[in-house]
Amino acid sequence: MPEVSEIVALFRQMADRIEKNEAAEFGGALLVVPPPDQNGQVQALDVLLIDPRRDPVAFYAMALSKVQIAAAVFEEQARARERQGFR
Repeated sequence: MPEVSEIVALFRQMADRIEKNEAAEFGGALLVVPPPDQNGQVQALDVLLIDPRRDPVAFYAMALSKVQIAAAVFEEQARARERQGFR
């Protein structure tokens, strides 16, 4: 299980990325921190979008797609672990 400080660091890293790109066209930021995986690792999903159009619809479409892809990967990993148990 990760330490709380490791999880907080993910948010600080995103804040740093936003500050470093202050001059760019901020299009949104996404940070999803799921519970640890079977190995105790946190596989965070982080995206900083630079978008001169600053389009909320594009941001939410991108965010939804990223989360759906990540969920599909975790689901496939879970199915693979289940299949290994039935050999």
